Amino acid sequence: QHPVGRVGRPEDVAALALFLAGPQSGFMTGQNLVLDGGMTRKMIYLE
Repeated sequence: QHPVGRVGRPEDVAALALFLAGPQSGFMTGQNLVLDGGMTRKMIYLE
């Protein structure tokens, strides 16, 4: 039922942490990153 087809793993979080700590993210500022495999987009929000 996960949009990406699997449950998240600790390695997924570690990969994001390494990216953010590395030089590749050097130009990023003020971002909100959601690491949920697409579950937020799949949720149904009641009004």
